[in-house]
Amino acid sequence: MVRQISCTVCKFEESDSDERKGPKKTSDPKMEGCKGYIPRFVDPEESLRYMDSEAYKDVYKDEPVWKPYRKNAKGNFYPKIRKTCIRQGAISTASPCPICRDDYLVLDYRNIKLLKQFISEITGKPRNLRQIGLCMRQFKKLQLELAKAQDYGYIEKSFPFRNYDYTYYYNLVSKNKMSESPEDTSQNTNIPAGEPSQNTTEQQSSP
Repeated sequence: MVRQISCTVCKFEESDSDERKGPKKTSDPKMEGCKGYIPRFVDPEESLRYMDSEAYKDVYKDEPVWKPYRKNAKGNFYPKIRKTCIRQGAISTASPCPICRDDYLVLDYRNIKLLKQFISEITGKPRNLRQIGLCMRQFKKLQLELAKAQDYGYIEKSFPFRNYDYTYYYNLVSKNKMSESPEDTSQNTNIPAGEPSQNTTEQQSSP
């Protein structure tokens, strides 16, 4: 028996036996980012063109893609970080992360404009996971693509500045000098350059 669910936006068709097997799937563009939507494959080059288009500016208003995102939370307790937003080939949650909800946002080492939105300006490392709201799957991909972009030279790799304390080294050198006895130094300095030492003369005179 096949029945059609009444919905004003999408149209699902399912059988009574398949009600509890998984989320209802659809590829309707109107349901993009909603639960049960099947994400389309977007080439990284197409994502680069999307980042420079007017459609991107109209949606995000020159703000980071994670800024308007708000995850559903009960009270003051932040929910657990989701492992992934896509299960069985479809979005399985009502609040997917900023990358999973937009098909044209592809994390790639060439997409510098998108990667820099998730990087801290001070440390040069990815921002706090709770701040950007990514799922663990996309966060691991972000770390991988960021490392590739730094290796290829698309993004500068920052190193922490360290102040070295040379007083410890100076103390070691002074201790080594003080450990040497003054008698040894006097014996080495009083011997003329052309004359042999007393020990060497005794060894030569002995049969």
